Amino acid sequence: MRGLLRMGTRERQSSFQCSIAVHIHLYITSIIGSEDLIMAKDSKKLSGFVKKLLTAAGIISLLLGVIGIVVPLLPTTPFLLLSAACFVRGSDRLYQWLMEHKLFGRYIRNFREHKAIPLKTKILAVSLLWVTILYSILFVVNSVYVRILLATLAIAVTFHILHFKTLKDDIE
Repeated sequence: MRGLLRMGTRERQSSFQCSIAVHIHLYITSIIGSEDLIMAKDSKKLSGFVKKLLTAAGIISLLLGVIGIVVPLLPTTPFLLLSAACFVRGSDRLYQWLMEHKLFGRYIRNFREHKAIPLKTKILAVSLLWVTILYSILFVVNSVYVRILLATLAIAVTFHILHFKTLKDDIE
């Protein structure tokens, strides 16, 4: 804990962002396969307030996913999956828009239907992850402990991404 307190603000943010990205990705990928989140059979039972809350969470998650397209430490697919899970229960219109979107819909369908990631996406994700982590380790972080933590997180995320089946062609 003392080591964490001695880190600079930038080091804590980088470590925190990476940790959040890993936790969100692991959590969403572990629950998104459940039919309860995919099928909206009981969404009619939800109150208006809960639907609005889910819709707001879906919009925030979607915005984070869009930001994640250009910011390597912010994962895109888990946030899009979370958005779909929120919209399926909160807003039929936004769920249909998301699933029919030419870019975002493909991410969600590929992962949900095939439990696979296209080869191009795997290469891009792992490459951006390592470029960002190595930059942080070499030029941003001074603490040896944080460097080890970042390297460990990068290794864990790399194994997590690579453990999914590879989608040969980007299926529409």
